Amino acid sequence: MKRGDIWTVAGGAGYSGKFRPVMVLQDNRFDATESITICPFTGDPTAAELFR
Repeated sequence: MKRGDIWTVAGGAGYSGKFRPVMVLQDNRFDATESITICPFTGDPTAAELFR
């Protein structure tokens, strides 16, 4: 995985078990770690200024 890549991920059972698109945010210099920093995409059309 490289920074800027788009992947689909699932977190387990229930709501997070559905595959969703994410972008890899973690810098490539940390590719030896066992974790990775990602940003999931959403299609929720909420009118809120901030949504997380």
